[in-house]
Amino acid sequence: MKMGFINSGAFWGIIIILLGVSMVLRYVFNIHFPIFRIVFACFLIFWGVKMLMGSFGYSKYYNYNSTVFSESRHHYNKSDNSYNVVFGRGQLDLRNVKVEKNQRIEVNSVFGSYVIFINDSVPVKIISTVAFGNISTPDDNQDSFGKHSYQSSNFSDESPHILIDANVVFGDLKVIKD
Repeated sequence: MKMGFINSGAFWGIIIILLGVSMVLRYVFNIHFPIFRIVFACFLIFWGVKMLMGSFGYSKYYNYNSTVFSESRHHYNKSDNSYNVVFGRGQLDLRNVKVEKNQRIEVNSVFGSYVIFINDSVPVKIISTVAFGNISTPDDNQDSFGKHSYQSSNFSDESPHILIDANVVFGDLKVIKD
């Protein structure tokens, strides 16, 4: 069942969140943002993404490693080095990856939630950048703003490993070790 543009819960939820954040910033921190310009910009972005995705259906522009306004599970592929979630939820499973050479993966979560599953036997280093979001790593560290680095217990710069470049903006990323 397709929802109309005006009836989309995700769109109106984001608008309400932006209005609430604007009010908190204005009245608590005395920071003034042009909220109506931001809401209008979000409206245009939402409309443009909807047109590109063919009313949120699959189109010729669909990327299987990107999740937009939905939920999906991404499986690691050596030839793919970018995984994205925008206004949705995603999972990336790295537990069964065989590391033969250094591999770099970019993971982005924008207004979304992303979970990465890792195995302690897979050497992993995560360098994260967070802006107005949250990242949780297996070392019980949680960051909401700035840069953070995590290394698995068997990580070594000299041996083959996976380097994950994680970026979170107004979203959430959680790394779970199994």
